Amino acid sequence: MAFYFQSLQKDIINDIDVGLQPNPLPSPIVDAPVFGRDTQFSPHLAIVMADNGFDVEQVCLPWRYFTDRGFLVEFVFPRPLDPPRVAKPDPSYTTGWKGIIMGPSKDAMDIYSILCTLDEFIQPKYYTDDNFSFLDFDVVLITGGRNEPMRQMLTDPLLHSKLKPYLRLCKRIDRRKDDPNVAPSKILGTIAQGALPIYINNPETTLRSTTIPVWMERTNSWISPPPNNSSYSYAASLMPTDKYFAGPNYRTVFTMEDMHHYYISGRCNTDIIPLSTGLYDLYRQMLRDQKSGMRPQRKNLTSSNDVPQK
Repeated sequence: MAFYFQSLQKDIINDIDVGLQPNPLPSPIVDAPVFGRDTQFSPHLAIVMADNGFDVEQVCLPWRYFTDRGFLVEFVFPRPLDPPRVAKPDPSYTTGWKGIIMGPSKDAMDIYSILCTLDEFIQPKYYTDDNFSFLDFDVVLITGGRNEPMRQMLTDPLLHSKLKPYLRLCKRIDRRKDDPNVAPSKILGTIAQGALPIYINNPETTLRSTTIPVWMERTNSWISPPPNNSSYSYAASLMPTDKYFAGPNYRTVFTMEDMHHYYISGRCNTDIIPLSTGLYDLYRQMLRDQKSGMRPQRKNLTSSNDVPQK
């Protein structure tokens, strides 16, 4: 279904709290068409999330950001819902006093209301489908969370196996070594506990990232403890120490970009807009790297054609 987001009166991307976002975003909002679900022309973004208990800001703000830049955004759930229903966010952060103090902004909730009317959200993709492949997407964003539905998804071995072929293609293009005809690389982003699927079944991976620090996750757990919370290990404790970077405690916003892969990670909700910006910039960087890698080949072809005939 073709859709262009125009209904919010307030631009949430440009109205970020300056206390959380001290520097202006490097990529301005660009009005771009969204071609619809069946388009072959838009870059594709997958937002991986649970159908229940997801974080509103981690899902809705990237959707808005990438939709405004002409991406086709689709949602990937673990499995079909029975009976069918619209995906529901974490209620502990959308209702009551916790929702007022710690919950998503009204703008994010307004976006969620719009998502509930879109085919892409009502009829999402399912990674448990036999024919599903993350390779159909150009960019993948894995969201995080500590409640039971999110935890089940993030620790699901099937999700890990479906991600492996995609992760192998996230390596940065080396203009000096790679074949000029190298295929476009894939782009990966994770937020908070969303980094776990990369490492749980493959601790030898060379990907390096950040995730929600133990002190931050412990604080969140004390304030809003989900069921069986005490049985959950903290995300940072499950990651290989040589692949994990906690980031400075004094910074509210922190994202980490892997220098050898098209991969960027963030720690918590305040990072979601910088993370989205970083993902978008990585996608554009990958296209530039690919184009740059093709130049020597074109130059050689031109030179060979200029050789005078005997």
